[in-house]
Amino acid sequence: MGAQLNGKIMNNSTQIQTNFFLKTKKYIREKIKILLFFLISVFVIFLSFQFFSYYKINQIEKNSIIYYEAIDSENQKRIYELLDELSNKNDFYSILANLELIKLNVINNDYNSALEIYYSILQNKKLDKTYIAAISSIASYNFIEIQYNNSKFNFLKDIEQFISFIDDSLNNYKGIKLELKYLLAIAEIDHNKLSYKDFNQASDLYKLIMETENISSTIKERVNKIHEFQLYN
Repeated sequence: MGAQLNGKIMNNSTQIQTNFFLKTKKYIREKIKILLFFLISVFVIFLSFQFFSYYKINQIEKNSIIYYEAIDSENQKRIYELLDELSNKNDFYSILANLELIKLNVINNDYNSALEIYYSILQNKKLDKTYIAAISSIASYNFIEIQYNNSKFNFLKDIEQFISFIDDSLNNYKGIKLELKYLLAIAEIDHNKLSYKDFNQASDLYKLIMETENISSTIKERVNKIHEFQLYN
């Protein structure tokens, strides 16, 4: 009788732990999707303003036709051909084409190709550090989500590398960079089946984010919710 009771308790404990990890992953994935959508939207708008400042109308028309033909096409091979053509150009649509190629590769679970394109963009020394920071942030959030959805993979080092591309001198990205480091710590805990309470890196980052004055309340609220969820569940 005692053995049966112990067995039930162990099964219940295992089930509770499993449900906790699933809820944690779901919550973080939802937040990352919202952040990705916001960052990509802001980045595209920012690029648009910059682009119209530096390029002539005829150049815009030519490459925009190719770009919109690509994203409107239903032929997968044709999409890749057009986007690949644009990705080799040195303008606004080159970056958009590369981001579209990354999206297609992720949809097709070709994560290595997506990584290669991200690194290719981020190692372009001609790009302004603000562009680099925006793309690095998108890449980091993107692969943190992929990591949560595919525990058999380990993209932790790649995510860490993406985060390192964000220049510390950019005050607007200070909060984003710290949040990404915190999410990376959570991903490491999840991947390596560690205890949140015993992982000092996560708690140290949490304290730093909460105590830093020029970090937005939105970021602090997101991080605090994850912290409380991890701590008390």
